[in-house]
Amino acid sequence: SEPSGSGPCLARFTANLPSPIPWAPDTPALYTAALRLADGDERVIRLGLRSIQADGDRLLLNGRPLYPRLILSWGWYPGALSPNPGPERVRQDFARLRSMGYNGVKLCLWFPPQYYFDLADELGMLLWVELPMWLPNPDDHFRRQTPLEYARLARAARQHPSVILYSLGCELNRSVGPDILGPLYALLRREGGGALVRDNSGSGEAYGGLLNEFADYYDYHFYAELHFLRGLLDSFTPRWRTPQPWVFGEFCDYDTFRDIAAALTAEDQAPAVEIDAIGAESSANSALSTEHSALSWWLSLDPAVNPQGARWQMDAPHLAERLRAAGLRERLPELVRLSELHALLHRKVTLELVRTYREITGYVVTGEADTPITTAGMWDDAGRLKLDPAAFAAFNSDLLLALGWDKRRAWVAGGDRAAPWDTFSYTSGALVRPHIIASHYGASTGPARVSWSAAYDGEPPFAVGEAVTLFPLAPGDVRELLVAEFIAPEVRAPRALVIRAAAELGAERTSNEWRLWVFPRGAWDGTQGVVLHDPAGLLAGLTRLAPHITRLVDFSAEKGEGGSLHPSLGAGRGAWGEGAPVLIATAWSPTLDAWVREGGRAVFLQSPESPPCPVPALPMPFWREALRLCEPHPAWRDFPHDGWAALQLHACAPDHALDTAPLAERARPILRRVDTRTAQVHDYAAELEWGAGRLIITTLRLQGGHGDQPAGIERSPAAAYLLACWVRHLLML
Repeated sequence: SEPSGSGPCLARFTANLPSPIPWAPDTPALYTAALRLADGDERVIRLGLRSIQADGDRLLLNGRPLYPRLILSWGWYPGALSPNPGPERVRQDFARLRSMGYNGVKLCLWFPPQYYFDLADELGMLLWVELPMWLPNPDDHFRRQTPLEYARLARAARQHPSVILYSLGCELNRSVGPDILGPLYALLRREGGGALVRDNSGSGEAYGGLLNEFADYYDYHFYAELHFLRGLLDSFTPRWRTPQPWVFGEFCDYDTFRDIAAALTAEDQAPAVEIDAIGAESSANSALSTEHSALSWWLSLDPAVNPQGARWQMDAPHLAERLRAAGLRERLPELVRLSELHALLHRKVTLELVRTYREITGYVVTGEADTPITTAGMWDDAGRLKLDPAAFAAFNSDLLLALGWDKRRAWVAGGDRAAPWDTFSYTSGALVRPHIIASHYGASTGPARVSWSAAYDGEPPFAVGEAVTLFPLAPGDVRELLVAEFIAPEVRAPRALVIRAAAELGAERTSNEWRLWVFPRGAWDGTQGVVLHDPAGLLAGLTRLAPHITRLVDFSAEKGEGGSLHPSLGAGRGAWGEGAPVLIATAWSPTLDAWVREGGRAVFLQSPESPPCPVPALPMPFWREALRLCEPHPAWRDFPHDGWAALQLHACAPDHALDTAPLAERARPILRRVDTRTAQVHDYAAELEWGAGRLIITTLRLQGGHGDQPAGIERSPAAAYLLACWVRHLLML
C-alpha cells in the first residue's frame, strides 16, 4: 500500500471459509464481506461462491451440468417508462418465472439497477448480461467510448454469482469487425468475474457478421416453423467443430392476440387509452395490475403522442380498426383464448424437440412481457400470466420427458432417402411406438422408474406400461428410457388419443402428456364419382388409398360430344350415377375454370409453385404469429378440432395463405388465418361460389413434403381424411 494521501491504496487479504457452500439456483448461498478502515469508513458486499465453465459441449456450474432455461427481457416496464420498476416488481416477476420452470433471465441490450442483480443472487436466478450493442455505426467516438463503458458495466456485474454469461452485442453485421470485438472479448474475459463470453448473440453466420468468432459458446436465434425446426437443428449442430456449449440466445416466440378491449370501446383517434382496462376481466390473478394505471400512449394514433421511432412495424394502434373491418370485434375474447392455446402448444413442441439434442445446453425463450412491437410475452399488457404455469413447467424443467419416433427411409429414383411420416395421426389398427426420452439436468443419479398410459379423451387407459431402466441416469444425460408400444383401437369417427408418461429419479419427479389423433379405416369408402386431375403427381398416393378414384390424365380445353368440357367427365349424371363428379385438381387451367363455372364441383390444391391460380396467395407462416381458426362449416364434417388447428395438421402446414377478401361473401372460410400481430385475415381453405359451381380451394400441403412433413398423402391419415371430408361435402351439394 501507499502512504495516506499520496494516491490510490490497494489492499489484498484472504479469508478461509469452513465448509463453503457454492451458489446455485437451487441453493443460492450468499456470504457477507465487510471491509472497515481505522477511520470508520466501511464497505459491505454480498457475494457468492460459484464456478462456471465450458467442458466440451457441456456447461458446468460448480462442476455439475447446467441447463439454463432463461426468458428474454427487454426491460419493458410501461408504468415506470424506464427499466427501473423497483425491487418488489422484480421479486414478483422472478417468482412467476420460477413457477413456469425458468431458472434465469437474459437482459437483452439493457443493464439493470443493482437491486436487480442483488435479487437474482438472493433468489437463485441465472443472468445473461447482453451489453448494449445492436447494429451500431462504429465511428471514432464509438471505438473510444465502448471499451470504457463495457469495463464499467463489467465491474458493476462481476461480483454477482448469478451472472454466468455475457454477449457483447446482438445480431451484429459486418460493420463490427475483429478490431472491435476481439479487444472487447478479452476485456470481458478479464473483468467479467469468470462468466463465459460471446461476441455476437445470434452468430455472424446467421446475421451476416464476423465469421471468425470470439466466443466461449455457440448461440443462434431460431424463429422457426415447427416442421422446419428439426432441419435447422441438424444443420447447425456443431458435430465437427470445436466442442462448446450451445445456448440459444433467443428463440421460440409466439405472438398471442392482444386483448385490446379498452381500445375497442374507445374512439379510434383517441390519443390514449387506460391500460388498466385492458384485459380487466382476466387480470385478477396479477399482483402487478396497479402498475398499469398509466395511459397506454403506445396505442395512440397521434404521432406526437406515439411516434414510430425505432419500431420497424407499428400495428398496435390499428388493431381495433382492423378487427372491426374483419367483423371480428365480438370474437375478441375467443381470439385471445385460442391464441394462448396456440402459444402453449408452439412452445411445448419447440422446447421438447430441443431437449432431445445432447449438443444443446440451454435456451432463452422470447419473451418476458408483451411490448408494443410483440405479444410473445409470458404475461400481457395488464400483467396477466397468459399461460398456465404448471402446464408450461412440465416441458421447461430440469428433468423433462419428450417423445421420439422410429426412423424410416424410402427407395426413391434409385437411392435411399429419409422418409418422414405423420407421427401425430394414425389409422385404427396401426402400431404406435412412442419412444420416451429423458433430458436430465437435475441432481439425482440412478435408475429411473417410468410409467406410461394411452387413452382416448374421457376414457380409462387402454394401454399401460411401467419399467425401471437397466442403466443409471446421470445429470447431463439425454437418452431413451423405453418404447411404449400399442395398437390404435378401432374408432368409427376420429378421436383424440392422449399419451401420458411419468418418471421418478431419486427424489425428483416429472410428468408430461401428448395428444395424437386416430382416424377410422376406409375413409374413402363409398365416395363414388370422384375424379383426380393431378398432372404433377402431388397426390399420387391417393389412388392407393382409394383405388376407385378415376384418374384424369388429360384435361384439355376441347369440348367433347354433347358439349361437355371433357368426354370422360360426361354431361353431368349418366355414367356417374346419382350425381356429377367431384374433381380433385392440383393444376388450374381455363378448362377447369369453365367446368366449375358451368356447375361443376371441385377441390383445388393451390400451390405457389404452379401458377396460374384463381385466388392470390401470399407467403406467411402457419405456426408463428397466427391463429388457425377452424370456422363453422359443414365441410369439416367429423374431422377433429377444437375450433383451432393443432398438430393434426402438422403434416400439411403450408407457407402461403389465400387472399379471399376481394371475393367478399362469395367466399365462405373453412380454415382461417388471423395474424396475431396485425389482425389481418387470410384463409388456408375456403369454399367459393364459382359461377354456377362450387370450389373448395386450399393452400394446405395435403401432399406434405416440407421440412419433416411426410412426403405423400398416403403417409398422413389426417390429410387423407380431411380431403375425404371435403369431397363428401361437395358430393352432397
